Amino acid sequence: MRWVALLVVACACDRVLGLRDTQLADGPAPDSPPVCPALLGAPPTFSGVLRQVIPQQCTDYTIAPLAGRALTVCFETNATISDYYVAEGAVAGPVAKVSGFDALTNVRIDPSGDTAFAFDGAAYVRYQRTGDLAWSRGAPIARFASYTYATTATAGANPHVLLGDGSQFIELEDDGTDTWSTVTGMYSGTMFAGATMISRPTWTVDGLRLVFVAASLIASPGQSFAVMYASRQNIGDTFGPAVEAAAFEPYVDPSRVFAQQILGYLDDDCGRFYFAALSSVLYAQQ
Repeated sequence: MRWVALLVVACACDRVLGLRDTQLADGPAPDSPPVCPALLGAPPTFSGVLRQVIPQQCTDYTIAPLAGRALTVCFETNATISDYYVAEGAVAGPVAKVSGFDALTNVRIDPSGDTAFAFDGAAYVRYQRTGDLAWSRGAPIARFASYTYATTATAGANPHVLLGDGSQFIELEDDGTDTWSTVTGMYSGTMFAGATMISRPTWTVDGLRLVFVAASLIASPGQSFAVMYASRQNIGDTFGPAVEAAAFEPYVDPSRVFAQQILGYLDDDCGRFYFAALSSVLYAQQ
């Protein structure tokens, strides 16, 4: 049954998302371990092989690499807002509903897997793990106010988060007490190849490789958006010039790109790009 489901999803991806030469695979590939491209170099590329992670409608799939856990927001077909829920599971495995979350937007798990944050419509709120599939609500993160989009936090004692409001990004650093301060100032679209809008940021857990959506001026002819990639040598540095990352674009549904809360999730070795499409969570691999 899983193979049939994968076949249906892959064929649908070809038709709807414009994927070319899609291949199906079951089980781990025998290839050498994936490696990220050199910093300040070209974007990652993918082989066209797709694997299904979750055969249900979920989005905002993010990973806690130090714990091997993933958090996502799922919903039922033809759902109303009351049918949305946060779910958790092992990376690339099944997920189950968790308790404790009352905010369902921009849900992001921390690299350690012990904390997360989400937007409740008024503020970003910290959540703490209290048990297996159990979380509790904490205090709002005041410094995140007024921003619509957020990356996951980076790993380490002083995590960084990149926030966006549709026209600019700002990078913040935690001093270890949930007090956040500006690191690199604002990134405007003009800094990224003259984009008219920049949004949906996602980055690797080290904060060195950034992928985001940019609107019209730099998009290819006949396309309303471009997926962009930028990198830097060290956390806290200003990102280098952004370039179009065409390898990511087949995995973005043009009809939903500006309705999604997250573009996708690029794992820390650039080996997988997780994304939501066609009532599933899938990943493309290097």
